[in-house]
Amino acid sequence: MRQRFSIAGERAPQREKETLTFEFFDAGHVLGSSGILLRAEGKTVFYTGDVNFDDQTIMGAATFPEEKIDVLIMECTRGDHPKPAGWTRASEERRLAEAIGAAFERRSCVLIPVFALGKTQEILAMFYKFRRERLLTEFPIYIGGLSSKMTDIYDRRAHTTRRQLPRLQLMREATPFILNEETVRDAPLRPGRVYVLSSGMMIPKTLSNVLAQRLIENPQHSIFFVGYANPESPAGLLRDARSNGEVTLDPDKPVQRVRCNIEQFQFSAHATREALIDYAKRLAPGKIVLVHGDPPAVEWMRLTLSADLPRSEVLVPTPGVELEL
Repeated sequence: MRQRFSIAGERAPQREKETLTFEFFDAGHVLGSSGILLRAEGKTVFYTGDVNFDDQTIMGAATFPEEKIDVLIMECTRGDHPKPAGWTRASEERRLAEAIGAAFERRSCVLIPVFALGKTQEILAMFYKFRRERLLTEFPIYIGGLSSKMTDIYDRRAHTTRRQLPRLQLMREATPFILNEETVRDAPLRPGRVYVLSSGMMIPKTLSNVLAQRLIENPQHSIFFVGYANPESPAGLLRDARSNGEVTLDPDKPVQRVRCNIEQFQFSAHATREALIDYAKRLAPGKIVLVHGDPPAVEWMRLTLSADLPRSEVLVPTPGVELEL
């Protein structure tokens, strides 16, 4: 799916070299995510934005231009994480289903921190598939108010966007219950329930952070991470904490000891570093600008691209400093 627009100067004749055109390409990251191709003065600039070159449970893989590009601006989120050997989305979905089933056998409730836009809907679609494929029986699912609003948008756009499972209505088929700031503090922690709550980074005072504080010291319960988390965020600190280690999820609350079960699953909505490198090599642009990644991720991408594309100038801009392209 792509759309093209153009802008010409009011006093300038409508000549191609004086016309700025911009096209939007489906980036496969979340609903509405786009790569943007700019043409002006005989030059082309393509900005990937957040991108995924693989199919997800709902979102289809990006459909990006393959033409000659002068400047490529590219995200680097997963630049410091190689794709696990033998990883497939289908096998990872089965692993998640098995982990949830095992947690239920331990009479555990499960928290999955997610982003309200994108990850919530992907997880709900997985749960629909688990039920349909009889990998799991029916179980209560809880989401937050903002997630429910985003999910409603996904449902309303199901037939007008390029996606997997176009007939799936998540709110109707997954039938999640809605929690808010008050009910998440008081909801009984009964076994056999899954809480798919934002924020994905578990920012203090958000639903996932509040519920995690109730689970973290109880070895009966589980917290599953399903995507990227900044290492310095509460989610990153908890994910990387050792069993019986200590962590502070909220600076206004006391330190807590980690006794719950923690597992990591690979369902990132960002492209693998291998796919990003492959795309850059196919375009072989004159300049590549690396953005949106932790310093180790950006540096790995810079070194790899500099070696693989010696004729391309690889740039890492300084935040807040204007860059002449």
